[in-house]
Amino acid sequence: MISIAIVNYRSQQYLGDCLASIERHHSPAEVECIIVDNNSGENLDSIISPYRSWVRVVYHTENNGFGAGMNRAFQEVRGDWILCLNPDITIDGSVVEVLIQQPVTTAAVGFALRRPSGTFQEYHMGAFLTPKNVCFRNGKKDWKQTFSEASATQPVQWSSGGALAIRRGVFEAVGGFDEGFFMYYEDMDLCYRIQEDDLGGVIWSPSPVVLHTEGGSQPDKVKMKQRFYLSQRYYLRKRGWWWLSTVLWPLHWLKVQLI
Repeated sequence: MISIAIVNYRSQQYLGDCLASIERHHSPAEVECIIVDNNSGENLDSIISPYRSWVRVVYHTENNGFGAGMNRAFQEVRGDWILCLNPDITIDGSVVEVLIQQPVTTAAVGFALRRPSGTFQEYHMGAFLTPKNVCFRNGKKDWKQTFSEASATQPVQWSSGGALAIRRGVFEAVGGFDEGFFMYYEDMDLCYRIQEDDLGGVIWSPSPVVLHTEGGSQPDKVKMKQRFYLSQRYYLRKRGWWWLSTVLWPLHWLKVQLI
């Protein structure tokens, strides 16, 4: 069985399509779905009603971010794999077929994120953040090079938590997501710790087709950018680059003001 974990925060307009797409390609015997509602104020009962045989909702009393919500969902799951999935995603194909083919050396599988138009979402996988690719924007170059070669399943350093499957034992061993990240970079940090602890590799799969409405649960572009930069600096500090985090702070502040 595969356990699908979804964190909802004011995304009920997308959730029905997400669940319907999962059901089209998976049987209740193959998957279960745990939705953690991060104190959104939404009542999801009517949305999940057609799917109650394999979907459960946990109403969280706080919103401590994506990683905290995923860690709460983990307490409820029963599957050998946990698929972290954004609510503003639809899947056109079987995730189970990909996961059952993985060797024991694969710790996590990231799935290619496409926009509703079918084009690939930029920077949803690739190389870890470093001072070099922050300062000289080589991260953009690295991503384009990786993407240009991405015609088949391949190893990557990290892949987006918008559609990221992790072995349950690996998730337990690494301690789940770092809740110091409210949103953004918690997926890169998780993949880093998985490989740092020699728990296995991370691969990226171009199938099945996964369509993502970017920012579906966070329409406030200023707040999105603030949280993105805050998490980026936290990630850099965790890797020991305090000086770079300090240098970037005024630049990030200026960029947010210009939005």
